[in-house]
Amino acid sequence: MASPQIEESSIPTEINWQDLDKTKFFISSTTFFFGTRFIVYPSILVKTRLQIQEDAAYKNTRDAFRKIWAKDGIRGFYKGFATFSFGILPSQFMYLTTLEKSKSVVKQYLPKQGVSLGKFNVGREQVASLFSGCFSSIAATIVSTPIDIISQRLMIQSDKSHMQYSGPLDGFKKIIKQDGVRGLWRGCGASIMTYAPGSALFWFYYSLFKRFANNFTNGGMSYHLLSSAVCGSAASASASMCTNILDVARTHLQTQDMSHLPRSQRNLFSILSHLIRREGLVATWKRGLIPRIMSHAPVSALVISSYEVVRWWAYKGDS
Repeated sequence: MASPQIEESSIPTEINWQDLDKTKFFISSTTFFFGTRFIVYPSILVKTRLQIQEDAAYKNTRDAFRKIWAKDGIRGFYKGFATFSFGILPSQFMYLTTLEKSKSVVKQYLPKQGVSLGKFNVGREQVASLFSGCFSSIAATIVSTPIDIISQRLMIQSDKSHMQYSGPLDGFKKIIKQDGVRGLWRGCGASIMTYAPGSALFWFYYSLFKRFANNFTNGGMSYHLLSSAVCGSAASASASMCTNILDVARTHLQTQDMSHLPRSQRNLFSILSHLIRREGLVATWKRGLIPRIMSHAPVSALVISSYEVVRWWAYKGDS
């Protein structure tokens, strides 16, 4: 696939769903995002293990990286990656389609001057980004939850694990045998309650920071890429800090054996309440926060820059 060639003077100020060449958009975005996921996967694995550990096997993020490397080498950081990668294509397709389409639809119902909230005015682009980020996350989560569950359980396997899977297919069979088909969507509601606010806040913050950055210059390609990277990283860190405590509870819900608990307690808020009572609010919120920001913020800078390039390249007005 040829590299995108974009003239600085041709950068569109606004791109809507109907303006995109869909074939270019999906092929190039999937390729870009797969590469970034490969780079950041070790941090995702470490974050997951820190969030669910019960016996303080890892003192902190650095200790987790060191111990995993000492025990399994580089392969230890990519447990469950094959399964994780398999879920990228359908979830990416669903996420991007819903994001772009819903954003265009929401804009049609918003006044051009934005929405007034007392003394504050929230721009049309920011409101549309908030809603489309939420809708796209819900759609993608429903598609990707089974893959997430299997890949997460492969991530956390160790010699002390209660459930051992020889691979993705074995994990798939054992989860169905133990929990039924519903087991593949265990925690789906919790994932939506975690990911949807995070996605909504990310796109809201990104649009807000980008509008602020664009006030200082009329830009060019280099400036747009740099500002996209900085704004994407800042938006990701902000959203991660707001939603990390929900992500901790979701990870516990999807990876831990809940068979001993009554069904009424197998939900996000019961798990969250238990964790807060046991460890305190701040300690629960901080679990895995640093590796989560480490995995999300840098990759968001790369992903959002790639995403903007892909959209510019797929823009039919440049054909």
